[in-house]
Amino acid sequence: MILNAYIANAVKKHNLGGNTKALHIDTFEWTHIWEGKSSRFKCDPHQYHLILGAVHEPGHWILAAIYHSERRSVVLDPMGNDSLKIKQCLTFTRAFVRKRGLSVSRWTASTLPHSLQKDSTSCGVFVLK
Repeated sequence: MILNAYIANAVKKHNLGGNTKALHIDTFEWTHIWEGKSSRFKCDPHQYHLILGAVHEPGHWILAAIYHSERRSVVLDPMGNDSLKIKQCLTFTRAFVRKRGLSVSRWTASTLPHSLQKDSTSCGVFVLK
């Protein structure tokens, strides 16, 4: 899948040249986790400054990222974010972190300024941007 290859390559470049480490979780597993389903994926969030991946919702792509050391998550939805999406991101993050034995207190979720798609088909491109 192109989204996975692109994000994995960007993370690899970051890890080769940066002081902080990032982890890409593929879209299939990240979506599974986002939906609150049981996951066998193992990682130690302490090892990474950033954990990210694209989430597939029916007919739509969004980007979700966890900044473990900052106790915050970010969701970018090319269709525009609303409080429901941010709340869903917070729920997803808390479950992900809790399952790895870490504290979820004082965790926040938000969005960042980003471009919005003007059609119903370009969300994947905007997630990669």
